[in-house]
Amino acid sequence: MRVAVFVIGVLGKKKIVHKVNLEDPKFDGYCDPGVFCDWLADIECYLYWYAFFDATRVPFTRRKLIRSARSYWDSVDEIA
Repeated sequence: MRVAVFVIGVLGKKKIVHKVNLEDPKFDGYCDPGVFCDWLADIECYLYWYAFFDATRVPFTRRKLIRSARSYWDSVDEIA
C-alpha cells in the first residue's frame, strides 16, 4: 500500500500535512458495467495522483488486471 502526503494548509511556518493511503485498484473482469466504471474511475484517479507518464499508464494498468480480466488481456495481446 502506498501512502501519499500532501499539504492542506500552512499555520505560521508549519505545514499542515495529510496522509492518504492509496491502494492501487485491481479489476477481476466481473461482468458488471458499474463495477468496471468504478474501477476505471479509481485507476484514472490513481494514475493522476502519482503523475504517471502516458507511456507507463497501460503497462501499469495491465498489472492491475487479475483473474479473467488478465486472461482476456493476455489473449488479446497475443493476437496483436
